[in-house]
Order: sequence, then structure tokens, then C-alpha cells
Amino acid sequence: MTSTKISITKHQLAALLDFASKTIERLVDDGKLPQPNKSRPVTWTEKESLITALRELPGKQAKIVAQIIENGSHDKIQPRSPP
Repeated sequence: MTSTKISITKHQLAALLDFASKTIERLVDDGKLPQPNKSRPVTWTEKESLITALRELPGKQAKIVAQIIENGSHDKIQPRSPP
């Protein structure tokens, strides 16, 4: 089974989860989110692994974001501008 490709940036994921970008980095460092590719901008391209990881995070928000990504609606979300 081939993984479906997506492109979601760290900032988009942070906006969807209502997390700071640093929190996303910490979740990756702790192994709770899969490693993104190291291109600029940093993106995740393996849809299933990201969805699975999000569903394993505590709280409703991560599960909602997993559903948004699964439905392909994540590309309509724009990251917030840094303060």
C-alpha cells in the first residue's frame, strides 16, 4: 500500500492545532509526530503517518486536525503571521 502524499508545513500544522511552532518541533523531537522532510519550508508529505500520529495525541483538537487532513481540507488553512 502506497502512502498518499500531502504537503503541510510546520506553520500550517501549528495553526490547525493552535500550537506554537516550537511545540510542533518538540512533538517531533519527542517522537510523537513523524519527522518532516528538511526542505524549506519544512513539510510533512506522508499523509497516513501524520494522521496516525495526530490521532494518538491527547485531546480532541488533534483528532479534529487528523480528520481535516484526511479530508484534504488542510490546504485551505493559512498560518498565522508571527507576532
